[in-house]
Amino acid sequence: MRIIAVLLAFLAVAPLLVHANTPWAIHAETPLTEDDSSKLTEVFLSDEANELKPAEQGSVRWTWWSWSDETGSDWPDDDALYRRNQHNLSGDPASAPVTKDWILKTPALIDLSGTVKVVSAEDQWRFIVFELAITPQVNLSNQTIMYIVLTEDIATDHHRRQTTSLVRELRPEVGFSLKANNTTEMTTMLSADHLDAAGVNLEDAPTGWTYSIAIVGGVEEGPSSGDLLVLRSGQLPTSTQSLTASQTWMPLLLTGIALVVVGGVLSAAQRREESIPSINAAWSNIEGTAVRVNLSAGTNGFNITSWSLREPWSFRGRPPKRRINPQETATIEFSTKSTWEEDCHLDISIEVDDLGAWKQHVWLAPPNIDAKEAE
Repeated sequence: MRIIAVLLAFLAVAPLLVHANTPWAIHAETPLTEDDSSKLTEVFLSDEANELKPAEQGSVRWTWWSWSDETGSDWPDDDALYRRNQHNLSGDPASAPVTKDWILKTPALIDLSGTVKVVSAEDQWRFIVFELAITPQVNLSNQTIMYIVLTEDIATDHHRRQTTSLVRELRPEVGFSLKANNTTEMTTMLSADHLDAAGVNLEDAPTGWTYSIAIVGGVEEGPSSGDLLVLRSGQLPTSTQSLTASQTWMPLLLTGIALVVVGGVLSAAQRREESIPSINAAWSNIEGTAVRVNLSAGTNGFNITSWSLREPWSFRGRPPKRRINPQETATIEFSTKSTWEEDCHLDISIEVDDLGAWKQHVWLAPPNIDAKEAE
């Protein structure tokens, strides 16, 4: 049993060791797709979310939905409204989808290469990083812009509307050189908070997503600044794409072992969770000198043995020691001598029946008023 526990612990920290020198944990990555797509079609759905024909061979589709306020849909529509205004399309509901086609300009005026990664930071939320190298072959106009788009292959809203290639997130990018033969190496991303707002959870649903990169612009002082200069599109990488058959089965085997080991641990942890108390605090007056502490005992009662405030905060009359019985709730109030702009840190020493003693820390943000003596 001890050997299994050590093995599981190693497997848990191994990815962190691999990426210890990187700012992110990398869950999946793939080189930027070298595809033969030569056409981009933007489809602006009507408010009836009409059924669409399959996309043409060798083309990329962006499907825009801009009627969430009118129909109560949970599909995102901010980027669609932005894009619709760019094309000067009417804001009135249409009876049929409106399309805008872009044909890739040849020969290529820009070299584009790089890597697409699905990563997470310390908060564990997954997001998408594009590490790109962009080299114009000619001087480009100042109106040249790159669009990075994430589409959902098959999207269904909570009203059971369904469509394909729905745009979930759009990022415009202009931070690259427009001068001929000048290579820009850049990192850009679809951030976790934007993906979350767009209804994208890459941990729960890692597959079914397509990324696109389109650069629209023209030659410096050329006749047009609205040509499609680059078009790349591919499936968002997932951690299962490069696994062998044995690697695919290994997580299942380890999962079975882990369930046996972890089952007892979770049961014990749940009993412990139910036995410990809940303690929280809040300011109870607008001057920020009075604090209300709410205490709720779990299945085990507890005794409060001491109270302390960290400097510069101090008590005006220390709160009492007290016994809280199992499942009992209580409220204790106290005042501070002064009000400060620093955070207020309260330490409460408690002894929980059958579990022993520990110190509970409660943190209060400052009341955001100037420090002054309490009257």
